[in-house]
Amino acid sequence: MAPGLTLIADPKSRVIRKFGLLNERYSRGSYTYGVAHPIILVLDQSGRVTHRFSNAGYMRRPSINLVLKALQGRGQG
Repeated sequence: MAPGLTLIADPKSRVIRKFGLLNERYSRGSYTYGVAHPIILVLDQSGRVTHRFSNAGYMRRPSINLVLKALQGRGQG
């Protein structure tokens, strides 16, 4: 793990809901209820989201090349 990297747990899906990422395909009470759509959020030092990369469904993930290009200022985030 990179030094200074903060990871969070979201057992009640509060952050997931705040960002509008709740996968509503799963019903309350099911094992997978509360799961988020896959996403990469990049925040600046003040906590503001500067980039958001997402796809519908868990099988398709944002390309790391797309993310790196956007972060290097050569693409759209």
